[in-house]
Amino acid sequence: MTTIKIRLTRRSSDYHACLQGQPGLWGCGKDQAAAVEAFLRNHPSYRGLEQEIVYEDQQRQERERIADYALVATALHGGRSRPG
Repeated sequence: MTTIKIRLTRRSSDYHACLQGQPGLWGCGKDQAAAVEAFLRNHPSYRGLEQEIVYEDQQRQERERIADYALVATALHGGRSRPG
């Protein structure tokens, strides 16, 4: 049986489900189950296939991006927190 990977992302007010590697195929819902169901309702050709859910946390990713930016900015300015 074919297995599809559904990327499930928690956002600030809902959940977003999309096909891994194809963000244009998606569905959203108030909880995880509703987001996956919306994805399957929007894209019925994937219904009935085995599903692997890949969880992501958008807020965690945003914090990591900010931390990465801070490290790069510090390195670019010779260890100083501000240019000058």
